[in-house]
Amino acid sequence: MEINFYLGICAYKEKDYDKAADYLRKSIQLDPLESKYYYYYLLVLKEKGNYTELESVKAQIEGKKLKGKFVSYLERMFGVGKQSEPGELYFDDSDNFYSMGLSLAKKGDYDQALKQFDQALAKNPENVDILINIGNVYFVKDDYKNALVDYYKARKLSQDNFYINFFISRTFNRLGMNDLAREFYKTAQTIDAKNPELAELEKDISAASYKKVKGIEEKLATLFAKNQLTAESKTFYEQALKGGSSQNSGNYYNLGNLAMMEGKDKDAIVYLNKAIELDPKHLEAYISLGKLYSGSDKEKAVATFQKALELDPNNLEVLENLANLCLKTKDYPKAKECYEKLKTLTSSAQKIEQIDNILKTIP
Repeated sequence: MEINFYLGICAYKEKDYDKAADYLRKSIQLDPLESKYYYYYLLVLKEKGNYTELESVKAQIEGKKLKGKFVSYLERMFGVGKQSEPGELYFDDSDNFYSMGLSLAKKGDYDQALKQFDQALAKNPENVDILINIGNVYFVKDDYKNALVDYYKARKLSQDNFYINFFISRTFNRLGMNDLAREFYKTAQTIDAKNPELAELEKDISAASYKKVKGIEEKLATLFAKNQLTAESKTFYEQALKGGSSQNSGNYYNLGNLAMMEGKDKDAIVYLNKAIELDPKHLEAYISLGKLYSGSDKEKAVATFQKALELDPNNLEVLENLANLCLKTKDYPKAKECYEKLKTLTSSAQKIEQIDNILKTIP
């Protein structure tokens, strides 16, 4: 994690050189071969006028096989080969946006901080620190659902990170989801049992002072699905069903679609049929089920789309799927009927031309 480095950069830009030096020194201790840590540390020492330590650090660098693109900057700026004039502080795009995000978050300008973090993430989408800090900003804004999304994204990249599990536990606690809060607390404890922050979290979880938000599992499931966290979304939908939403056809429909995305067609069929059982007028469930049957059982697919057509006789998606299926099963009168109706309902000239070409092939 490079949090110390970015905090050092923020302190440098704010001309708090003592604090910047402390953070950058910690960065070097954690990764003594990273060239950019030395580069910025030497810049800070130069600003402080601490030339004794500057020369000492330069001596430490000699002979080390440093990594990163800042090796050349160290050579040019601090005495190896021909020196150039001191330049401006350098950032690549991701570093710049991220350091600005940290600075803005520190000042309490959370909305602007999120914008900077989002731009940093666009440049570096697998940066765990960025994701953690986006989650942290949402947390302090009391937007616990979105905080969890980014913490979970970070956890996919670093499952054994103490702070990710700690923050997830803390957030579930705020949502009144004590079982999950306890689960992630135990994971964090396994990673770093001596961390002093665990004691306060343990106290908060045991107090159970936060009331569970009604329907929170469904809300999290929807949000996680929107953010392509498919497996996690499925888990929350299943928890919602166990928690008393067993008569909610929408949950079964969503589980069906998630199963389709995972290629688990048999599970999807079960879920979608359950959604239809609970709500016989669930048009979207019929459409999804018809598409599933199209690959394995065309007769069932036709019957399913017929049901959907009864619910919405002018639905373009249903008409086109049914027409194509009837053409494949050689039910030419029905195929022609659907194509003709589809032709009258569509406003696309290109689509009309396609339909005309298909109609010409029908016996």
